[in-house]
Amino acid sequence: IASTIAHDSFKLYMYGSTTVNASIQGGITSGYYAGYAVGSGAAAYTMDRLSRRWTLLLGCCLSIIGAVLQAAAVNPAMMIVGRAFSGSSTGIVYATAPVYLAELSLAENRGFLVGLKGLMNTFGFLVAGFVGYAGAFAYGDLQWRIPLATQGPPAVLMAILTAFLPYSPRWCK
Repeated sequence: IASTIAHDSFKLYMYGSTTVNASIQGGITSGYYAGYAVGSGAAAYTMDRLSRRWTLLLGCCLSIIGAVLQAAAVNPAMMIVGRAFSGSSTGIVYATAPVYLAELSLAENRGFLVGLKGLMNTFGFLVAGFVGYAGAFAYGDLQWRIPLATQGPPAVLMAILTAFLPYSPRWCK
């Protein structure tokens, strides 16, 4: 009975009931940013200890775990932990990717490629907005599960492609 009550209250939260617990809503929202702070702080250490390449793979793995936890969430705690994993992934990848790009690219292309990475981040925000909007047309739990699950496939693809990336010249010294 307790799990049914917890699940029902979670569903009410996700559908925007007027009885939303502000603490739960705040935890879900801030879980991502807390994870981001930890991930971006850890990125400097892992880039030097593991290499840029394996740090990107770590970020991908955290994103996959976060996507699975969020899409399969049955209570607020599971959603908060999933958001924290996704946030830490973003903190790691956003800090590592431009450094890695700058170290791999030729001097004449460096500014363009790092700038292009920022442009692609903005394009990703646009796509995410449309995915969230499309979720509004689904029914039931799919309204929020599908948009949250869509962060998984790009992370899986990036994790696979990371195996083919070279080590950064700075790491090889």
